[in-house]
Amino acid sequence: MQPDKEATKAGLVESAAVILLKKEAGSLRVFWLRRAKALRMGGGFYAFPGGKVDKADETTPAEGSAEGLHRFCVAALRELFEETGVLLAKNVAQLAPPVVAAFREALMEGRVDFASQLKQLGLRLDASSLLPAGVWITPTFFPVRFYAQFFLLTCPEGAQPQVCSEEAEEGNWVLPEEALRLWEEGEALLHPPNLHIMRCLAGFHSEAQLRYELSNPPFCIDNIAQHPEFQRGVVLLPLKSNTLPPAEYTNTYVLGTGDLWVVDPGFCDEKSRAHCLRVLSELKAMGKTPRGIFLTHQHADHTESAHWLSQQCALPIACHALTARQLSFPVERLLEDGETLVLEGPLRMRLQVLHTPGHAAGHLCLWEERRGILIAGDMVAGQGTISIVPPDGDMADYVAQLERLLRLGPRVIHPAHGLTLVDAKAKLQSYLRHRAARERQLLALLRQGVHDEEALREGIYGALGEEIQTLARGSLRALLYKLEKEGKVRMQGGRVFLVDFVEGL
Repeated sequence: MQPDKEATKAGLVESAAVILLKKEAGSLRVFWLRRAKALRMGGGFYAFPGGKVDKADETTPAEGSAEGLHRFCVAALRELFEETGVLLAKNVAQLAPPVVAAFREALMEGRVDFASQLKQLGLRLDASSLLPAGVWITPTFFPVRFYAQFFLLTCPEGAQPQVCSEEAEEGNWVLPEEALRLWEEGEALLHPPNLHIMRCLAGFHSEAQLRYELSNPPFCIDNIAQHPEFQRGVVLLPLKSNTLPPAEYTNTYVLGTGDLWVVDPGFCDEKSRAHCLRVLSELKAMGKTPRGIFLTHQHADHTESAHWLSQQCALPIACHALTARQLSFPVERLLEDGETLVLEGPLRMRLQVLHTPGHAAGHLCLWEERRGILIAGDMVAGQGTISIVPPDGDMADYVAQLERLLRLGPRVIHPAHGLTLVDAKAKLQSYLRHRAARERQLLALLRQGVHDEEALREGIYGALGEEIQTLARGSLRALLYKLEKEGKVRMQGGRVFLVDFVEGL
């Protein structure tokens, strides 16, 4: 697929990235950087210098731009300069380093216009060394979708890239083989384009072969990765499900590098079913073997296609006994807290089963201690909070399990809804703070003399749509039950009182 202005009309944001290379001691190295965790897109992931195409990139002069790629070339060179300080421009060697550094600082702070400042300094961008190296399109489940043009670039002699950007936490030269080892060990997260690039660089034989492989990645349709593997042995399949808005997808995970377990096949349409079967077929062609289906809990957006997939692929279903009681199809294996699923393969995975009631009585998570990976189900979400609705939901249990997960110290959380969470500790702490804040809010209202449940709901959640009101009522009731268990409140005929108030009557 070739870059086209129509991409922006399709809701895609055009962007460019630079694969900056150098040879050192006979080995090929590539410059990568780790994106700041706070970023909405790619936070905490390793990537290459790059960013979105600006409107001005279309008209900024640059010599040697590849045909039809001028704006991408300019964006690539601009972003490379902003993020690493490497500036490819005619006559740049005639400028004193402090002048170039001041230009970069002013550009990053928004005090100067890139094209105007180049002209003022007598510089003209040189794109002749940028070699097109493939196009990738962000999958539909991301909050922002990019049409990303990649370029290969040999680092200019004497250039010393240095990361100095709020968007990146660190940057350094790395051997592709070392990058892949860090990815496998859970030390580095990589999106599909960057993982593919590292694999191609690790097998480098010639520039022609490299450029061909970079532009023809496996398991892609229309430049979109079909089964992203941010961490080794964790394939993510966000598929359409009958879930609660604003979510549209439930994450089905395929875990393992030899033996495979499918987690939460809750997808609801034929397109998703076909996609899941295609991915499993491709993984089987790679020598991997599906062994079973793991259900975190019984809700339809996690189980809707479980029985169908079990029949299609002759796979046993495993879940907690409390979940099995609420399913309309048979379960072959009942799991309990502390059990271990061992997935044999090139990277052996030992997944501990954690019984984490709260959202649902039989809720389970999977925990790989060695790499700090938590498959979290509905304990947390990529965005928003988790609904706790009695009688199956229990707020006291939920808060206790959040605290338990925090004590385990996960590094990365893979939730059932939303993208991978790279700052696991901060996420769990934020959830606990949120629940504590709701408690304080409720207790404050009670002290102010608000005792009617509906008035309490409105005081905490405000005006909501009917569907959300139902969830809010459930969440309020779950919180009230928790406080009642703790001896802080008493409920009498639809009214709620602080225990001290009741005893004082």
